[in-house]
Amino acid sequence: MIHFKNQVQIKFDGTYIHKVTRSENEGEVLRYLTNKNFPVPRFIRIERLDDCNSNLVMEYIHGPHLEVCPSFYERAFALIVKIHELSFKTNILPITTNSIYASLMKGPDLKEICEVFLWPKDRILMIAHIWQFVDIMGPASEPVIFSHGDYHPRNIIIRDDDVIAIDWENAGYHSIFQDLYTLIHACYPDKRASLLPKERARLFHLFSKQYMDSRLLDGYRTFYLLNRLLELVYISDDLKNSRREEEMLRMQGETVFYDLFCYLKTREIF
Repeated sequence: MIHFKNQVQIKFDGTYIHKVTRSENEGEVLRYLTNKNFPVPRFIRIERLDDCNSNLVMEYIHGPHLEVCPSFYERAFALIVKIHELSFKTNILPITTNSIYASLMKGPDLKEICEVFLWPKDRILMIAHIWQFVDIMGPASEPVIFSHGDYHPRNIIIRDDDVIAIDWENAGYHSIFQDLYTLIHACYPDKRASLLPKERARLFHLFSKQYMDSRLLDGYRTFYLLNRLLELVYISDDLKNSRREEEMLRMQGETVFYDLFCYLKTREIF
């Protein structure tokens, strides 16, 4: 069985996953984590195919995603803490409020975004209000720490009551908020956020308690809003260039806008 994910070819031979990619980052991270008996797909080997591509061979992990096993969210959070304790060096550029703010510093083209999504003009004003808020606050500084980089519920598999993180290609030094954000605020086009607001708030409370800093909320709020704005930019670019299925992209845009709308109404992100 072969399928493509973001231009990466993935093949399952019945026992192992073969992933053809331009980056060897995931293979090196999995090699390191396998040697530490970390809960990840077991690294088998990495083969150089040509000057640009490598074939990563790793264990196939069978089991349901975290999305359909909500009782395991606290264990998934506990795994974030263990990930943060690692010190593997990678060349992946960190995702922080500074880097996101820099990419949006000129301000998103709100009119173009709304035209691409076929949204009414009043949505431009609402999104502009959000942008003005984060622009006034400016980029916040937060600790940069080793992270999975894409720790959303569909990258977390439950096998025999164990939580196993897959898809480590974005692993590197990111904002301390990165993995928590993708865990509790992941939204999919076929389903709204998996967690209820009170469950999100409970996990954030555990996060604040773990790092002994109640002031993290302000930094996380900025990180959250910047990421949501950046997601709108990326989705509208994909929609404009017809890179992916139109209906799915429009649903993703509506999900992100709904989150921003809720923030404007309540000033809450949980």
